[in-house]
Amino acid sequence: MLNGAPSHPLWWMVTDFGDSAVTVPLALFCTAYLLLARRHRAALALALTSGGAALVILLLKLALQSCLPERGGAPLTSPSGHAALSAAVYGGLALLLSQGSARRPLLLALTALLVAGIAVSRLALEAHTPPEILLGLAVGGGFSLLMARLIRGEPAFRPQRRPLLALTALTLLATYGLRSPAEQAIRQIARGLQGHAVWCDQRTGTFR
Repeated sequence: MLNGAPSHPLWWMVTDFGDSAVTVPLALFCTAYLLLARRHRAALALALTSGGAALVILLLKLALQSCLPERGGAPLTSPSGHAALSAAVYGGLALLLSQGSARRPLLLALTALLVAGIAVSRLALEAHTPPEILLGLAVGGGFSLLMARLIRGEPAFRPQRRPLLALTALTLLATYGLRSPAEQAIRQIARGLQGHAVWCDQRTGTFR
C-alpha cells in the first residue's frame, strides 16, 4: 500500500496518530492504570473495546487477503486498522475521561474529529479504499458503542482524570511517529493461508 501516494506532511502527521504502534500501547498502559486505580469495570471495558476491535480487524484482513491476495481493483481487501483502532481506543478513552463531566459533548466531538481526520488521511495517502475505511470505522465505532454501554452507571472519573490524561499524553509523546510492522506480518500470514483457507473458493478467489 501507499504506492504512488501523495506525501504531504500533514497527512502523515495525522495518520501516525492511528498507527497501532501508538494506539495499542496507549490502550495497554491506560488499562493497566485503571486496574491500579481499582477501576476494574472501566479497565475491562477498555480492554474489551480495544482488543475486540483489533481482533475483528485482524480476522477480517486475514479472511479477505487470503481470498483476494492482490487488490487488483477490488474495493475491499484490507479494512483500515488505523480507522478501527482510532475509533475504539480514542473513542473509548474519550468516553472514560468525559464521564461525569459537563464538557463531555465537546470532548466527544473533538475525538470524533480526530478519528475522522485519521480516516481521511488513509484515503488521502491511498492506503485504503473508501469501503475499507468505512468498514474500519464501523468496527471501531461499534466497539465504542459497546464501551459506552459497559461503563454506563460508572462513577465519574474526577480523581483519575488528570493522571489518565497525563498518561495518555506521555504515551503519545513516547510512541508518536513509530510505525508498526503488523500490516506486513498480516500479509505474510494471509499468503500462507492461500490455497488452504476453507472459507475461499480457490477457483474463483471469492468466499464460498
